[in-house]
Amino acid sequence: MSHRDVFKRAEGMKYKFLFHSQEHGDEFFNNSKNIIIDDEEVLLFLEVDESINVYWAGSSFKTIADAFGKLEERLPKGTTVKINAGEDQYTKGLAVETINSFTKVGCELEFHRMGMRTQNLEGVNADTSGLEEASLEDSKAIFRIIATALGDEKFGMDAEEFKEYIQKEGNHVFIIKSASEIAGIVFASIYKSRDRKTVFIRGLAVDEAHRGKGYSKSLLYKAFQWAKENGATDSMLWVEKDNDVAINLYEKFGYSPYGDEELIFTYTI
Repeated sequence: MSHRDVFKRAEGMKYKFLFHSQEHGDEFFNNSKNIIIDDEEVLLFLEVDESINVYWAGSSFKTIADAFGKLEERLPKGTTVKINAGEDQYTKGLAVETINSFTKVGCELEFHRMGMRTQNLEGVNADTSGLEEASLEDSKAIFRIIATALGDEKFGMDAEEFKEYIQKEGNHVFIIKSASEIAGIVFASIYKSRDRKTVFIRGLAVDEAHRGKGYSKSLLYKAFQWAKENGATDSMLWVEKDNDVAINLYEKFGYSPYGDEELIFTYTI
């Protein structure tokens, strides 16, 4: 059976969480290291890189969850894989069903985040006079804050990717300092969607020792100012679903959930 036929079968199954885009799917099938487990009513796609990401499709959540046991036939004992899942406005309730089914077979929920959007960039007025543009020399201090505030795995960017990110047109990183030390950061990217420009807040973090000083508000307001100057009209971001402090800040800036949720489970063979 060709790769196209396999993927078509997966798309026709009742429950699924597949690749993020057609390009992602093409990359998967063109990489000989990747693994497909075909068990009639379930298809598991294992993307093998520095970590192993699992995408899936099946006729029921029980058959999908039970199929994770077959990973031991293809991977060494002790291997930990990451199982991707999520829901959108058309699949309401899928996240809860996924959590209930996957945790029963030993999966652990690593993180659960939701998408938020705002249709304007007015924000909340804040002092931005002390903010600066980040440079490559700031990377060590920036990643120290990311590691403690966001977590390296959740942020999904290493030092080399940061170098590429900061040099790419349309991306910007602002920092705020206290006594010459970096106290907070915001990552912002502008992308074009249809007939408008949107600013994506890739990450916002403040060092634990400097929280409660209004730095998050200043950083986000600065990102909004920069985005408006460069033609953006709206914004979106992802936030941990149980991070009430961050959600409260974003709501003050006009953000609200729009229905998309992402989940990552870990499963150790």
